[in-house]
Order: sequence, then C-alpha cells, then structure tokens
Amino acid sequence: MVGEDLVFRFGDRRWRVRPLSKTSVTGELRVNLFVTREREGGGFFVDTPDLYAARRRADYVKAAAVELEVEEKVVALDVGRILLELELRRDKERAEAEAPKPVGPTMTDVEREEALELLRDPKLLERIGEDLGRVGLVGELDNKLVAYLAATSRKLEEPLAVVIQRLECGG
Repeated sequence: MVGEDLVFRFGDRRWRVRPLSKTSVTGELRVNLFVTREREGGGFFVDTPDLYAARRRADYVKAAAVELEVEEKVVALDVGRILLELELRRDKERAEAEAPKPVGPTMTDVEREEALELLRDPKLLERIGEDLGRVGLVGELDNKLVAYLAATSRKLEEPLAVVIQRLECGG
C-alpha cells in the first residue's frame, strides 16, 4: 500500500486511493480519496480524510454522495470496502516487515556439497594453515588457527577477540 495508487470499481463508481505517507501510523489512515462516476455528467469528489476517524469519514461520504448524486448508503458501503482492503494490505505489509529476513546469501547445492566436503576433510586445520601462509600470515600453526577462528567468529552474535602479547625474555 505504501506509495502506490490503488483503484477500485464498484458499479459505475471508480475510486482512486493514494496513500499520503510512507510511514504507517497505527491510529491513522490518511489517504487522498478520489471518486468519479463513470457516466455522462457523473461528477467527482476528492478529499484527504483519515479513514479511521468516523466523523471525517462520514463528512467525506456525505459530500461525495452529493457530488456523485448517489445515496449516502452506497458511498458509505464503498468507503467501507476500501477501508477493509486497506486494512488487509496494511496487515500484510506489517507481517512482511516483521518476518525474519534470510541471513546471508544462500548456497547452491554444488557449493553446499563442496563446503561439506571441506568440513569433513581430516586435514582441514592443515589446509587452513597452508592457505593463511599463502596469503602472507606466517608463524606457528596454532596462532594462525586462533587468528582464523577469531576472524570467522565475526558472524556470531558475540564475536571472539584475540589479544596478542609479546613476552620479553630478559637476561
């Protein structure tokens, strides 16, 4: 519903609903509501009522009925149907916004198999150490693996931290 014009047709009445705000306020449903009667000399009416406010809605219905030369009850039913549809759309948007988003990119089946093969490799730690050496990280294998573990933990809610201390041997 946000940002898009909606069009409804009931009988010979064409309604255009244009949301006024990109933010959805719970207790308010202000829209630009434009109605025309699709017949010769059918008239039109446009206003920006808050459809949640009964008095504003009733004022809109009364004025639109006069302009369209239609009974108020007919216009009130149209506005009610529009309100219900907007409610459904708003609820759907809210549910989509609150739904958990997928975390990170997804893998293809081939990528997944390759990753599992790597994880099952009994020489995984040696391979990691060799890869780190090829990119320029030198030193003991244990220290390389600790650095690798800390770096890959960035994806966790509480990533690991590493403190490197240099011990001086005095003499």
